[in-house]
Amino acid sequence: MPKRPKKSVKAGRLRPPPRREEFADQAAEEAAAEERLRRRRDIGSTAKETLISARRGQGLYRQRLEQIENRCRVTGLLDRRHLKARHIKPWRVCDDQEKLDGCNGLLFSPHIDHLFERGHIAFSDTGDLKVAKGLNLAVLERWGITMPRNVGAFRAEQCRYLAYHREHVFEKSGGGRRGKSAQELELIEIGEPAVIRPA
Repeated sequence: MPKRPKKSVKAGRLRPPPRREEFADQAAEEAAAEERLRRRRDIGSTAKETLISARRGQGLYRQRLEQIENRCRVTGLLDRRHLKARHIKPWRVCDDQEKLDGCNGLLFSPHIDHLFERGHIAFSDTGDLKVAKGLNLAVLERWGITMPRNVGAFRAEQCRYLAYHREHVFEKSGGGRRGKSAQELELIEIGEPAVIRPA
């Protein structure tokens, strides 16, 4: 079978994946936010631990979240043991109330959590799944995520957090861990969907 010609991706169509330093910076920001919280004198140690456990998706925050969400909206998984509680507006930029607000969260299967947290996917207020332009669509295919997909409308209280995620997180990280720039990527057509490989 003859090989199909390779088509280069033009700069700008795909954002370069973030460098490992970007993820290290994000982890450092989260650790610094947690340390600032631990040093606060305006709240007691119990409140501090409650807020810190919310960062990890546990405690009071998870209880409140599970009163609103009971499954992964994308996969439909109901087993709480395998679901991650993810803040929609990242914990490190939330005020104390937002850190514990059950409406500021979604339950996700681990692979969906990964996509959401890194800005590869987002949701419209009406529940339409949005996919970042830089995401390799083969990832969705391999994970059985068909498009278009609607996961159901969100509560009004959740929508303000979803708007924050769409504006400040979605398509901001570029995703992935490889250090290739957009100019170093090429698109190899193998049928639908396309697969991105380093040049």
